[in-house]
Amino acid sequence: MTSFSRLMLAAAASSLAHSAFGAETPAASTETLPTTVVTAPREPATPKATPTSPALAEVRAALFATPGAVNITTADAVDRGQAAYLRDLLANQPGVFIRARHGQAESRVSIRGSGMQRTFHGRGLVISQDGLPMNYADGAFDMQAFDPAAYAYSRVWRGANGFTESGGSAALGGVIDFTGYTGHTGDTGRVRVEAGSFDSYRFVGSGATEGRLGDVFGAYSYTTTGGYRDQSASADHHVNINIGTPLAKNVENRV
Repeated sequence: MTSFSRLMLAAAASSLAHSAFGAETPAASTETLPTTVVTAPREPATPKATPTSPALAEVRAALFATPGAVNITTADAVDRGQAAYLRDLLANQPGVFIRARHGQAESRVSIRGSGMQRTFHGRGLVISQDGLPMNYADGAFDMQAFDPAAYAYSRVWRGANGFTESGGSAALGGVIDFTGYTGHTGDTGRVRVEAGSFDSYRFVGSGATEGRLGDVFGAYSYTTTGGYRDQSASADHHVNINIGTPLAKNVENRV
């Protein structure tokens, strides 16, 4: 390449560089977007776990580790409908047959055919509250002695799956355990009113508190109905109190 050619190329490159740097850059356009607000419900605080009242997640994990047929129902699932009697609490439990015997609080409950021949009381099951058996000395039980308003959840071990929970008792039908609210798991204050046909009414009031010396939960319920036939009116009062006192780091007394 001759010297003249090199000179012309250098001049052309210089001209292009000046044009590139001298060109004005157009201003970037801006656009204001509308404000977006993201909302979400606040997650409820996890109730404090204690030696006698473990967290619900731990209870579920331990229950479903059972190599057999088990169920659990929490109070939240029941609160969406009627919750006057235990048949409302257990009605949708797989494998549990429960029906009103006389149209009121007393219910016939059976698991895998247990106690079907009974015309009063119930047999063939272990019914417990917070792990303590509530059966009579002869093994019978009364379902109307229990109040759904006092229970945080209920567990069912069907058939022989409940042998370990019942201490190896002869209750072939299984075990039903009701776990009550405590001062840690119950609402600070709660009122529930229900009304239905046949002059049926129900009132529930409960409260819970906790402190350095322990926790207390109390509930009162009143249920009345005129019944769907003559001479079938009934009225029930239930009072439940749960008091817990910590004695040491992993020791607690509850009555």
